[in-house]
Amino acid sequence: MAKMFNADTEQLLKRITPAIKSKYDLNINELVANPQKFAGDASIPDKIDGIKADVSTSIDGIIASMGDAEKELDGEMSKADSISKKLIQQVSIHSKQNNIPVITPYLAERDDKINENIYIDNADDPVLALIERLVSNSIFILSSTTSYKDYQIAEFTFVTNSKDYTIRININLNTVFDLEYSRTEILDALDAAKSRI
Repeated sequence: MAKMFNADTEQLLKRITPAIKSKYDLNINELVANPQKFAGDASIPDKIDGIKADVSTSIDGIIASMGDAEKELDGEMSKADSISKKLIQQVSIHSKQNNIPVITPYLAERDDKINENIYIDNADDPVLALIERLVSNSIFILSSTTSYKDYQIAEFTFVTNSKDYTIRININLNTVFDLEYSRTEILDALDAAKSRI
């Protein structure tokens, strides 16, 4: 069976699968890979809801045992949010002045051969000047800004005739972020499986 989750999520699933299998007599990987197999069982939707609750409870317990890791991540995300707000404001101002469209795509595939990734950890005057220059040279701008809890994480790709430039915020992520990502990945996969039963 092909891997359905990233490596961190697979490791987490190995840790919590025995308890889930014991309680629900279901394997998350099997359920997600072939939900139609379980279509004849009317209790599956309720079991999926229970599995989702147990996955969240397990992850909450792991995070609670990690001490200050969550506070450290909140500090990193707060810094990223502050930088993001400045970037978003600058892109908005300069794209309106230059009549450059800003698009939030469902999905964007880019060729890494023509894409330059720039990681920043502040929004000082040189960075803001770079944003202004990139906006003015763009055909359009892709906004891939995301959020984590109440924090925004800005990411913009400035598409030009020759090369694309992506500005990303450098964030020192930790295990808590990986666990939260895994939670989202598992819960989304279970929701998708439930919708296909």
